[in-house]
Amino acid sequence: MDDCKTIFGTAGGRLFEPRNTKVNDEVANKAFAISDNPWWVGIRAVPDRIPRHFYWLSGGPFTSLSYGNWITGEPNDNNVGEDCVELAAYTSDGRWNDVPCLSTLPRLSICEQGHEVIW
Repeated sequence: MDDCKTIFGTAGGRLFEPRNTKVNDEVANKAFAISDNPWWVGIRAVPDRIPRHFYWLSGGPFTSLSYGNWITGEPNDNNVGEDCVELAAYTSDGRWNDVPCLSTLPRLSICEQGHEVIW
């Protein structure tokens, strides 16, 4: 998140929030053309909540995702604490995987700017 806040030279940047298949896939294709590493997106889970609840960062934890593009079997909280979301590199097709929210994980950030939501 911090990478995106000022990347455009001014406040107002945020992690990309994929809201539908068309936008998700177009952005994922461009991202994976740049690097085949996984990419952070602006979705996370409320920590320690069961059942798990994922939301867009711009909406906050009291909102819900209206779209999902999870890899089969995900989100699974496999390592307990997998509260952040990535475009998974091992599929390279724009599907999502839940992972721990660690700055030590080698992930790139997809940033967007503005307050409008891309539907």
